[in-house]
Amino acid sequence: INELLAHNTQIYGFDNSINVKLFNTSIDGVVTVIDVLGQQIAKLNVTDATTTIDMSSAKAGVYFVTITKANGSSYTKKLFMK
Repeated sequence: INELLAHNTQIYGFDNSINVKLFNTSIDGVVTVIDVLGQQIAKLNVTDATTTIDMSSAKAGVYFVTITKANGSSYTKKLFMK
């Protein structure tokens, strides 16, 4: 885990979407959402300080959201979506 990236990243689920917010860090990277079976649900390039991923068609359950920066650092958070 990259502690600086973890400290400067907020990942949370709200209203059938996953929100990723970056603070005090560059906006270059990729956000990936994977379910508990290891299947990739979404993959988006980060183009803004806030990235929203629509999860309305996904089933309720546990998901792993990973942000990977261009410099190779990454941070993963486990979320439960209803």
